[in-house]
Amino acid sequence: MKLSYRGASYQAKSRKIETVESGVSGQFRGQTYPIRRSQSISKSSLSVRKYRGIPYEN
Repeated sequence: MKLSYRGASYQAKSRKIETVESGVSGQFRGQTYPIRRSQSISKSSLSVRKYRGIPYEN
């Protein structure tokens, strides 16, 4: 998906995150739902980002 912010165009990247059941459930407006957590976060899934031209790792 192509996006733009203040005249700067960029391409959005989506990542697939593997999740597993946590055994905990939540409730919102009377509806119960299972809460899932990520299996693991690898260092390679983190990206280098830029803020005002200065790169940083998240």
